[in-house]
Amino acid sequence: MAELAARYAKLKELLQQYAASGLAVCFSGGTDSSLLMAAAQQTGISPLLAITLVTPLQSAYEIEQARETARRQSWTLQLLELNMLQLQPVAENWHQRCYHCKKALYQSLWQAARKAGIEHLADGCNADDLTIFRPGNQAAQELQIAHPLAEAGLTKAEVRQLAQQLGLANWDAPAAPCLASRFPYHTALSESALRQVEAAEQCLRQAGFREFRARVHGDLLRLELPANDMDRALRYRETLAEQLQSLGYRYVTLDLLPFASGSFDR
Repeated sequence: MAELAARYAKLKELLQQYAASGLAVCFSGGTDSSLLMAAAQQTGISPLLAITLVTPLQSAYEIEQARETARRQSWTLQLLELNMLQLQPVAENWHQRCYHCKKALYQSLWQAARKAGIEHLADGCNADDLTIFRPGNQAAQELQIAHPLAEAGLTKAEVRQLAQQLGLANWDAPAAPCLASRFPYHTALSESALRQVEAAEQCLRQAGFREFRARVHGDLLRLELPANDMDRALRYRETLAEQLQSLGYRYVTLDLLPFASGSFDR
């Protein structure tokens, strides 16, 4: 507990440098960026602006969660609409897609921040994010995006613990990477394909599953679920299959291996 408290104190110390000049936060509505906003608010940063990107790669559910979290915490939120499918590396889902996507996003975020009179931009990257395959981290470095959580040494587990202590309702929210991650690299992305897999994951959400991925392989949909959810999925397999096939998938399968974030990166 003492170590965690020290790291949170370090986070607020890092944020103190923005107290007078303001800070814009790349706000996904997830646990990481929510903790960053809460800590910045506690530090007394003004102006403090949360910016949420609205692109074809985000689900309507994520955007609504971001709006609700900001409303609940009384944070100033700006929605920034961008069509990332206009970028060839994104539309063609290159292996370095995330780098090109993040670079364009961060450039737009900088424009929005400076238009609001803010000269500093940070995201919710935590210490664990620096140890896994994240091409977007290079773009963040090139465009001088601050990573206060990572700089303070806070891991994902510690971020969740602190978010719970601060009373953030989304402290245990599952990670929600962009919808492009549901497709194998070099599989062309389209608005219709993204909306289709978004609808598939909404079916799983409405069925009561919290952590999952629906991975697309042509007309086959492969479901990744935690091991302790597999039995329940099999009990309702006929209903799930009917719902998911009604979206246009010919085959629906349940992966025998449990859910793994970033499985297409292996």
